[in-house]
Amino acid sequence: MKLSPTNSNDGTATSNLIKALTILQSLGEAIPVGGGVIKSIAGIGITILELAQSVRENQEECTRIAERAARDILSLHGELNGDLPISEDLRERLGSYLQVLEEVLKTVQELGEGSRTKRFLNADGVQSETKECVGILQDAYQRFILRSTIAADTKLTNILNAVTQLALTSERQSTSSSSLDDPDDPDEIPRIRISSLTFSSEIIRIEKKGFILRVQEGEMRDAIGKREAVMVRRFETAGSARAGQGQGGAGEDEGRKAFEREAEMRRDLLSREFGRMLGIAIAKYGWDRTF
Repeated sequence: MKLSPTNSNDGTATSNLIKALTILQSLGEAIPVGGGVIKSIAGIGITILELAQSVRENQEECTRIAERAARDILSLHGELNGDLPISEDLRERLGSYLQVLEEVLKTVQELGEGSRTKRFLNADGVQSETKECVGILQDAYQRFILRSTIAADTKLTNILNAVTQLALTSERQSTSSSSLDDPDDPDEIPRIRISSLTFSSEIIRIEKKGFILRVQEGEMRDAIGKREAVMVRRFETAGSARAGQGQGGAGEDEGRKAFEREAEMRRDLLSREFGRMLGIAIAKYGWDRTF
């Protein structure tokens, strides 16, 4: 429902604004939690408009202030989600905005009664007072929108963090249940999916009987796609070069044992101040083992 009326002559515009605010007031009544503040804001908007129509002094200036306040109030409709409860955070921001509107009402009353204009020697003072009041309304509305944006951004960040944590937890549970020989063993070295690793430049290559050791730079991708730079020690058994022909044998067994000894040693030696062993990744056919 669009609550903002179209511009017209002063009388029609004010009448349309009052009707739209009355609808907003009814929407506030229908909201079970927090709707009272919406009803109060719409109600004070109606009061300011009606007061501006009945004042004895400075009616044009009072109407300008009242219509500006009403249009800002009607834009709050976008903050509502049907008749669902209003969050505590939004209620707090609306309450602050209501306090500003109460001060604006007092200003319109004083301008309309002429009590403030007695302090001024000419009409410039009235215009200055009107401009100041409109400025207060504008600042209050902008602060409300800014705080709404920050609140929305904070909620989005919290949701993203929760989703990230859920994805990482799910990944760890999946890895534990499907890849470890004994997931209940606290000393078991964590397994990493080989598909999550990307290898880049080779730093060291050492060829020994039964296996080849490569030290490479690389990246590891987590469950939500975030990348982390890692240093990879990559074993290739001597039988991997002949794997396509179905060969392997003792050289492959020796390479596997060398890998297991190296993994245990690295886990014991690495200091957290220097680095930590994230886990091991084993290729599908067991020829290429990485940690």
